Amino acid sequence: MGLRGLPLAAVPISLIVDKQQRVAAVYLGAVLRTDVQPALDSVLAE
Repeated sequence: MGLRGLPLAAVPISLIVDKQQRVAAVYLGAVLRTDVQPALDSVLAE
């Protein structure tokens, strides 16, 4: 898997995947819980 020309080894990548196995959010670089919590809440509410 590549993200628009970025090699996966270049930066840390975090993905949030929903129940239908679709990518709901992508984060490049280091993230904090406060960064991802809104996306997690949204996916969990589905």
